[in-house]
Amino acid sequence: MKNRPRSRALFLLCVGLAIGYQAANIRSLEREGYFELPVEADEAGFLLKARQAHRLLLTDGLRAYGRFFAHSFDQRAPLFQHLTAFWYVVFGDSRRASVWYLTIYLILLMTSLLGISITGFKSAGHGMIAALVLMGFPIIMGSSRAFRAELPLAALTSLSVCFLLLSRYFALTRYSVLLGVSLGL
Repeated sequence: MKNRPRSRALFLLCVGLAIGYQAANIRSLEREGYFELPVEADEAGFLLKARQAHRLLLTDGLRAYGRFFAHSFDQRAPLFQHLTAFWYVVFGDSRRASVWYLTIYLILLMTSLLGISITGFKSAGHGMIAALVLMGFPIIMGSSRAFRAELPLAALTSLSVCFLLLSRYFALTRYSVLLGVSLGL
C-alpha cells in the first residue's frame, strides 16, 4: 500500500504525457496542413461511420441511435466509431476533434502498460520506461495522428492483459468481469 501514492503520481504523469504528446501531434499536423488534405481511404471509412452516428444521435435521439448501433457490428471496431459520436457532441465534428479523441486510447495504452508492470513485475519504474519507449514506436506515432482503429486496438489489448494479471488468472471476480468486458470491446 505504501507504493499507491507513487503509482497514482505515475498514472497522472502518463495522462499528462499523453495529452502533451497529442497536443504536439496536432500542432505538427496543423503546420503540415494535414487537416486540409484529402482523407485516406481507411480513415475515411471510420470518419464516415462516426459522422453518421453523430448526426443520428443529434437528429433522432438515443432510441434511433441504438438501432443504428445494433446493426453496425458487421464492420471493424464499431465501438471505436460510435463512442466518437458522443465525443463529437461535446467537441464538434471535425478531423481535428477525431485526432484529439485518440488521446483517450493513448492514455489507456500508457496507463495499462504501467498497470501491467506494477501488477506483473512489481515495478512502476519499468512500466513508466515502457510507456515512454512505446510513445516513440513508429506505429504508435502514426496511429495517434490519424483516425484509425490500430491505436484503440492496441490500447484495449493492453488493457485486457492488465485485467488478466489483476484477476490473478480468474481468481478475482471483479477483474475477471472487467477482462471479459475489455475483450468484448
